[in-house]
Amino acid sequence: MTFKFFDKLSQDFSELLNDKKEHNVVIEVDKEENMKSFTAHSVVLRYRSSYFDKELENATTNKNNIKTIIKPNISAKIFEIILKLVLMDLQHHVHDFSELLNDKKEHNVVIEVDKEENMKSFTAHSVVLRYRSSYFDKELENATTNKNNIKTIIKPNISAKIFEIILKYIYGGIVNIENTDTKTIYELMVNASKLEVKELSIKLEIYLIESKASWLRTHFSLVYRLIFDGNDFEDLKNFYNDIIVKYPNLIFESEDFTSLQETALISILKRDDLKVKEIKIWDYVIKWVFAFLLLILLRKRMDDCWVDNKILSK
Repeated sequence: MTFKFFDKLSQDFSELLNDKKEHNVVIEVDKEENMKSFTAHSVVLRYRSSYFDKELENATTNKNNIKTIIKPNISAKIFEIILKLVLMDLQHHVHDFSELLNDKKEHNVVIEVDKEENMKSFTAHSVVLRYRSSYFDKELENATTNKNNIKTIIKPNISAKIFEIILKYIYGGIVNIENTDTKTIYELMVNASKLEVKELSIKLEIYLIESKASWLRTHFSLVYRLIFDGNDFEDLKNFYNDIIVKYPNLIFESEDFTSLQETALISILKRDDLKVKEIKIWDYVIKWVFAFLLLILLRKRMDDCWVDNKILSK
């Protein structure tokens, strides 16, 4: 299954017309008293117009690294229409922007994701990230910048596989989950929410509820642990609350019930609409407590072994 988000993609990029923060090109058009200046972004112009790709090679650059292109033979009115089309007609030219993922010429951001041997670096463009994700807009304010004016963002808690899918969405407005396992789709939803890519996370949340309800029931503790304290995923909360009320045994007898966090378990037990006999509830609680205590003992044993090994190695 492939999700397409072209309307949002076009809307986000159309806002670049008013951007005064990331622009690095000034285009002066028309003659004398009708002369007008437009700000633009080289990364956008290059990939939407082969003409501007060539023009930018020869454009003059000032001390602020702003390039200037002068076109006196184009009226301001006509050029404004062309510039809007360059940015807003993305639904028919989405491939132009997805190609930016392979760009090594205009990128000014490096994003390092995953841990140790799985760590992977992705190149990106601040102007794209800012207008497609409010999260990255904030991250870029604090990102370190090297001597080549490249900003680095480090995200070790996001897998390279998941981030690559999100980055393709940011640039191309397309997410393909064909042959993707449900746990990966779930993790994609979670990380899309963290990166404040709301449109994608909401779409995946609905997809999981409508198409993967069985998996959600089987992995109750995993998912409920995530949504219990947060303000996101309201549809998932309603999905699970409905199960808790109507089919509580599906929760209490699930494989991962004993891994449910304490606060979440207490909130369920406090409900006065549970259709479970009290003696049965006590059986479930004892089962959970036993597993919890066993986990504590195992952790203590591991800590003791670690201390013993440290002493013996001295």
